[in-house]
Amino acid sequence: MSALQDLNKVLESLPDWGYPLSLRGAVYRALKSNTKAILDLDRALENIRDRAFNIDHETKALCNRGAVYNTLGKYNEALADLNKVLLRDPSNVVALCERSIVYDALGKKEKALLDIDKAVTLDPGNEVAINQQKKLKS
Repeated sequence: MSALQDLNKVLESLPDWGYPLSLRGAVYRALKSNTKAILDLDRALENIRDRAFNIDHETKALCNRGAVYNTLGKYNEALADLNKVLLRDPSNVVALCERSIVYDALGKKEKALLDIDKAVTLDPGNEVAINQQKKLKS
């Protein structure tokens, strides 16, 4: 059984459980089903107060939703989610990389470079960060 099938089965009986909603949103993001990803990630974040949905899962949901918003060209929404993550954890490499990509899309190269340089400093082996840095510096 696939991960998506497993998550759908869990959510049949617990449709508002934030954790599997967040995971399914991430799966939909990977499958490029952006509308479904946003719907699940929105619901997951609305149900943040459930016991199994802690700050780490909220952070991942915000990063995933920010990335999907970026893909959809909704840059202000993407920045809002990514900024929430970085206010809590200024060294979150995933959020720094994603925000750098958003800034680049907005033509804010200096801000994009600041974020990606920080991400590479924090995680020198991160392929996404390295590739984004090379792109920005070319």
